[in-house]
Amino acid sequence: MEIAKDINVVIVEDYNLTRTVERYMCQRFKNIKVGADFDNAEDALAYIAKNKVDMVLLDMWLPKMNGIEASNILKRVNPELKIIMVVPNLHEQGLLGSIFANVDAFALNDLDIHHFEKIMNIIFNGGYWFDFRFLHMIFKLVSILPKTDYYYLKEVLTPVELNVISLVLQGVSKEDIAVSLNIGVMDLYVYINSILKKLAKTDMAEQMLRCVKYDMV
Repeated sequence: MEIAKDINVVIVEDYNLTRTVERYMCQRFKNIKVGADFDNAEDALAYIAKNKVDMVLLDMWLPKMNGIEASNILKRVNPELKIIMVVPNLHEQGLLGSIFANVDAFALNDLDIHHFEKIMNIIFNGGYWFDFRFLHMIFKLVSILPKTDYYYLKEVLTPVELNVISLVLQGVSKEDIAVSLNIGVMDLYVYINSILKKLAKTDMAEQMLRCVKYDMV
């Protein structure tokens, strides 16, 4: 791993087996220390308020407070805290609510050690990271947006952003998309972040956030 400093990590995941796997994955790196792990956001927030934490591995679906709400609280308290949100690869419409999370990376729940190391290097150097399978599921929902949302996006998305959506849906790799647009991969992530912020202003996205909040999906 290219990051020189020691990194204190907290894992928040309500499924015990996944929590154990994530702890093991973190422990494979000598400069990562797992300070604690929790099966709910409330206890994690209390711990993080009193301890030095550099990064949180945060599940989207949690009992009581979900990962979306928790991420926004954590970033308000400590904007420098790095958060990797782990989202499910099912319930595509429910995923739309996840774009309201204030995180540095979106990963699916089959996150492996190779991608974990890559994510860490990117976010601790000021970048964002998105699993392109996650983006594909999110962008697929654009095609079924209500007319008012569709016309809104058509007005606010730039030609480059529309092109990014199209290329992701075609299954083009991030490297090839960057080459096609004549930009760096890190610049591509900036465009993606902008797309998600605009998508979050649609009525459908807000509806999905309410569904996630009340566990209706």
